[in-house]
Amino acid sequence: MINIMDNTEYFEINGIKGALINRDDIESITVSILIKGGNSLDYFSKSGVASLTSTLINKGIKGMSAMEIADKLDSMGTSFLSTTGKDAVFINLWTLKENFKKSMNLLKKFIIEPSFPTDEIEREKEKTLSSLFQKLDSPADLSSYVFEKYIYENHPYGNLPTPESISNIQREDIVSFYNNYYRKSNLFIVFAGNLNLKEVKRELTDFDNLNNNPTNIKNIPEVEELKNNRIILFNKPDAMQSQIRYGFTSIKRKNENYESLKVANYILGGGGFSSRLLLKVRSEAGLTYSISSSIKANLYGGKFVISSFTKHDTTVKALELSEKVLKDFIKTGVTDRELGDAISYYTGNIPLSLETPADIAYKVLYSELYSLGKNHIKEEMEKIRKVKPEDIKDVSRSFLNKDKRLITIVGNYDKLKKNINDFGEPEIIDKIF
Repeated sequence: MINIMDNTEYFEINGIKGALINRDDIESITVSILIKGGNSLDYFSKSGVASLTSTLINKGIKGMSAMEIADKLDSMGTSFLSTTGKDAVFINLWTLKENFKKSMNLLKKFIIEPSFPTDEIEREKEKTLSSLFQKLDSPADLSSYVFEKYIYENHPYGNLPTPESISNIQREDIVSFYNNYYRKSNLFIVFAGNLNLKEVKRELTDFDNLNNNPTNIKNIPEVEELKNNRIILFNKPDAMQSQIRYGFTSIKRKNENYESLKVANYILGGGGFSSRLLLKVRSEAGLTYSISSSIKANLYGGKFVISSFTKHDTTVKALELSEKVLKDFIKTGVTDRELGDAISYYTGNIPLSLETPADIAYKVLYSELYSLGKNHIKEEMEKIRKVKPEDIKDVSRSFLNKDKRLITIVGNYDKLKKNINDFGEPEIIDKIF
């Protein structure tokens, strides 16, 4: 049974909370940092600030340019990555033990004294703008973007970056976000590797210059259920087929039914070739090459989405069959074999996801972000093992049996309009930003 408490020591040092995962059998060290509060904290007119801030913290510090920093990291064989999600920023540094102190000195400067050079800000803004415009050329990416925007419409989770919002961002916006959220009270740091607590304590004493005031996280409401059925069709005349997203809002991560819903989703569409959707829509009906379902659970709510693509003239058939498979799944439940396979998959996969100290460090951060408790890996496996067919039926009826659903399609409207109205009247758009 996996327990992330094994070889893991939690601490609070110099006002910073964190954990040490001791592994004296390896000669590398991973430092993983959680900064609570991600893209959902952006102002609607300046979406993208959180991501730009995290991207820029290693693009300039006092006395060192972005290029000099990159050369220094390369010379030590040290890797650095910063990513931003809806609820948090994740920062990860990997280095050899022999270069730990030098690498850690750089990391502390990234967190404590980033300089946010104007030229680097403009460069990163241009990169972000370029990636946004690239979505317009990718029907799959575009369909996911449209679905994300409308499934969380009027909620901070749906506050996606646009060319206008990125262009609105100024250096003072980035500095303000940094000052508000990059604080001791908002950090959680995990050290994993050949270290002891004395060494960790020595490194954390240098964080005295970091803002120690409590972080005032703005109030974010829970995600509300959709109020009506919608079909949003993004007209892309050059599209060769339809990209389809079908779904609705779902649960937040800290929900007692999460594990049962996770198992249910595996059987329905998350389990690859063994899933109901793939068997029915692809293998038997031949309407698509790929179809899957997924559930994303965040701090304040989430989404359930079926993702697929098909020819324009089979779009309605694919939608109708997908909806039928979902309704049949809710009505009939699962077989003992399906449930056994899903449970075996997860109970076998969870240990594999904890093979390295870096893997365990991520799980510790994940547990901290969603307030799951120090033993959540063990508890999750126990809950999954206890899932019964009636549990699947209960959660499916409660969380997958939605009267109101959102469908987004990216395709050529001229080729779709003959049949799409038979399924539902679409809202036609040809511009997303």
